[in-house]
Amino acid sequence: MKTRPSSGVDAYASYFNHQQDDLDLILIKGADIPLEDTRQWETAKSNVNDEVLLRRNQKHYIAMNCRDFYSYRVKELISGGGWWGKVQHGLTLTCAVAPLAHKVGYGTVYIAATDTPDFKVFWGSMPEIDNNVKWANTHVVHDCYHMHRTDKVESIVKNTKRLNKKINLRVCYSEFNNGLNCNQCEKCYRTIFALTLFGCNPNDFGFNVDKNLYKDIEKKWEGGFVSEGIRYDWEPMLALLKTNNLYQFAGYEHSTQQLEDKLRSALLSKIVHEDSKTAKSKRIIIATFPKAFKKYLKIRGLFR
Repeated sequence: MKTRPSSGVDAYASYFNHQQDDLDLILIKGADIPLEDTRQWETAKSNVNDEVLLRRNQKHYIAMNCRDFYSYRVKELISGGGWWGKVQHGLTLTCAVAPLAHKVGYGTVYIAATDTPDFKVFWGSMPEIDNNVKWANTHVVHDCYHMHRTDKVESIVKNTKRLNKKINLRVCYSEFNNGLNCNQCEKCYRTIFALTLFGCNPNDFGFNVDKNLYKDIEKKWEGGFVSEGIRYDWEPMLALLKTNNLYQFAGYEHSTQQLEDKLRSALLSKIVHEDSKTAKSKRIIIATFPKAFKKYLKIRGLFR
């Protein structure tokens, strides 16, 4: 059996869902980490290799050019998530394992679910897609589809406490972060906040934040959310605020009621689908000069 250890919330939830099994773990370069980004790749590999909880699991690494072989204009064919999210990633990540599965003899390949049946938006990794991928004696399982992201965070918290182990989550896809996570993008904040709602210090899970965290998150909520999917992930946290388990940093007490009011306001705000002229101009430049943009990323990476 196999699961994909991105070290994110979905991957760890899937891992704990099958922790009684003898799982092999596979990390894929060229998906969320560009092929040329050696620094992030080594950080991700080290995180998996050094994790005490995962020491008994066999690890495998795959590199592929799944996001480099086509023109950047392909991303413009699909709105609201892009080609990778809406179409490509599920089939790519599962089928990339086929040669290894044949060599090792895997009967089952698990790919961690992103959403749940309640989220009615087409996505590139769904049970209707993943569970129909088969080759030879191997079949794919779209795993933990029954769990909301907050349920997955709760599972991670409970299992790490039960096992008395710490883990470092890698949830950030920013190509410019200096470690596992940038600690300030929406996805980082979404995960960090969920951990605090279960009474946990995010710094024990691979993040680096301080007492200003809640003020920073409140600023991130201003103006609402940019997609239905992101709002869907934040919604259950409103009810969790009422449990009053919010982690408080030493010497600083943040108002749970204030957070509740601001989150409710953000959830009620209209989804912001507007695409800025700057973002559109950037995509045009990237599409026209893809090689120059890669050099730009490489140079910026040297100063991380």
